[in-house]
Amino acid sequence: MSAYQVGKVLHDMQRNPQLAAEFRESREAVLARYDLTEKEKQAILAGNVRFLFEEGVHCMVLISSSRLLGLDMEQFVTALRPLAAA
Repeated sequence: MSAYQVGKVLHDMQRNPQLAAEFRESREAVLARYDLTEKEKQAILAGNVRFLFEEGVHCMVLISSSRLLGLDMEQFVTALRPLAAA
C-alpha cells in the first residue's frame, strides 16, 4: 500500500471542492485517476479509516477527510478506538 497515494487523493479532495463534488457523484471515476491499488480503492470507498491508518495514512489526513468518506466524528472515533487499547 502507498500511504502517500492515498494521502494525496484525500488531500486533493480537501483542497479542491470541484474534485470533492465529483467524488460524491462518481467515486470510482475519481479514484481511477490515481495510482491506487484495489485494496486502497476499496478502503476509501468503504470509509475504512482503521485499515488506512494501520497502513500508514496520517491520522490528521483521515480526520479531515472523514466526511468525504461518509463518516461522522463518532463513527471515525469508533473505528479507531480499538487501536488505542493495543
